[in-house]
Amino acid sequence: MYVNMNVEHKQQHGGTEAQSMVNDVVLQPKVKFSLKQQEVRSMTNCGITVLQMKVANVFAFIVTLFFNYISSSGLISPYGIGTISRKHPTSITPAGGAFAIWGYIYCLQLCFIIYQFLWPKATESVILHDVGFWYISTCICNSLWIIIFVQGTTVAMFFSTVTIFCLLFSICMIYVRTECWRKTRTNILENVVLDIHFSMYGGWVTVASIVNTSISISTVWDVTPEIATICGVLMLIVAFLLNIFIVLYRKDPVWGLVLCWATYYISVKGKANDSIHTSALVISILIGCISAAVGTFIVIKLLRGRKSTQDEEIEDPSNKSSHLLVEETVVAENV
Repeated sequence: MYVNMNVEHKQQHGGTEAQSMVNDVVLQPKVKFSLKQQEVRSMTNCGITVLQMKVANVFAFIVTLFFNYISSSGLISPYGIGTISRKHPTSITPAGGAFAIWGYIYCLQLCFIIYQFLWPKATESVILHDVGFWYISTCICNSLWIIIFVQGTTVAMFFSTVTIFCLLFSICMIYVRTECWRKTRTNILENVVLDIHFSMYGGWVTVASIVNTSISISTVWDVTPEIATICGVLMLIVAFLLNIFIVLYRKDPVWGLVLCWATYYISVKGKANDSIHTSALVISILIGCISAAVGTFIVIKLLRGRKSTQDEEIEDPSNKSSHLLVEETVVAENV
């Protein structure tokens, strides 16, 4: 009986080993295939390679510039963007000089488009997965906004507001996914084309979204100057509080400085309205000072970080002498 039990045990044990070997043979290729799938997915985004993504970004940027050109030349509509803004004036529409910021934004976009082809191979996932399709989305929304806004109708103003908020959402997705002002970049150029670029873009589109909303409301609601002033001041306060949160929470001075720029030009245009002029000027000064303080803090922290890194790279004399002692001992032993 003991022998039979022992034989049965060996048979069961042998059967278990055989089954485990079979499982290993069957499962191992599956594991390898799964790892290979993950590797392929990390090298593509919805089947798009990093090079294809870069080329698509270039094409999207060119399309956006093209629509900017034809909108100003009157090929889309007899009205330009500036004409529509003057046609629907609001209490918080900035003076014309404020819109020069688009030149800086498009220059930063051009830098981003060029530098993406020089991006370090080790961190190209930032372009492929973090920025991903969201930059293309910003270009599509920007182009659509131009096409819709220059039509100048009440319906167009409503849809342009929806479109510009979609643009803002796309920028914010890039801002969050690339960890702007939180992630340490490999070099200063990445700080420029990511952190500064999308902060400036997002900050200005935030202001533009508020103004666009104000224009949409003015097309369907004929308010008194007093109500328009109150609404304008409230919108400025909301913009100020939102920017304070972003500047302090994200340690982002650029987003706040854009509001400083915009509210200064709002105060310039609103000189005839004491409430708007004063509110915009005070907000411009406050957000400018806070943003400058945060920017100074970041620069000091960066300089201290570089100094500590340099100090760490300088070898300790005691360690150097110990290394020399070890080398002398090794040489003596060999002799």
